[in-house]
Amino acid sequence: MKRGRAQITKSTDEGKELIMYMYQSGDMIGQADPFFGSKHSFSAEVLEDSEIGVLEHKDLEMLICQHCDFAIDFMKWMGIHHRLTQTKFRDLMLYGKPGALCSTLIRLSNSYATRESVNRMLSDLRKKDAIEYDNGMIVIKDLHMLQGICHCELCPNEICRI
Repeated sequence: MKRGRAQITKSTDEGKELIMYMYQSGDMIGQADPFFGSKHSFSAEVLEDSEIGVLEHKDLEMLICQHCDFAIDFMKWMGIHHRLTQTKFRDLMLYGKPGALCSTLIRLSNSYATRESVNRMLSDLRKKDAIEYDNGMIVIKDLHMLQGICHCELCPNEICRI
């Protein structure tokens, strides 16, 4: 992604849309299985004026085969992409909605430090003095408490982001 922001979503059979990934300038967008012809049923949407480069499958294979430094960087990206997916599902499946919310707040603070409102759970976190509101913004007061609720593994910021 050369500039802008985009999101990748997946629709459920019930018609719910799940945000799988959010990308920003400098991120590489794509699926981490370049050597298989599998099809994916995801949707992509730009969230602001964006510029996105495209790399053809055959060109990617050529770069990987001919440039070992690129191949290593690509494998690192695949690992990060896989870990991003794993941590999001781990947070939701193992620690429920409160754990997923806490890790999302941590990711937001690592990525954008933006506003988000999820009424009841945010109210609970506010009562516990983990967060507060300041001019319509959510301020994280006790990062350690949030990390404890979602059993944070202290991932590096390139993993712990939206």
